[in-house]
Amino acid sequence: MSDRAAPDEHTRRLLEWVAENENRRRVVRALCERPRNTNQLADALDLHYRTAQHHLRRLCERGALTSVGDGYGETYFPADRVASYAYRLGATEDADE
Repeated sequence: MSDRAAPDEHTRRLLEWVAENENRRRVVRALCERPRNTNQLADALDLHYRTAQHHLRRLCERGALTSVGDGYGETYFPADRVASYAYRLGATEDADE
């Protein structure tokens, strides 16, 4: 059973910031489906590599994402607090299976 309690203020503002931009929403929703590196994400969302890279960097800076590895193999994941409330960003429909 999932916890549908309201997020804390910081998480609420972070989710609002993610939701304000279509590409940020799509990136987070895709990473909630499964972790990906920049190239995999760009392909899945039909984004230019540099666009995906930009959004990943910004989302990491704000604490919405975390990553492991480095360079080409760096893999991105949603931060726990974002993953817990991803349902607020809408259904995942943009990422390839």
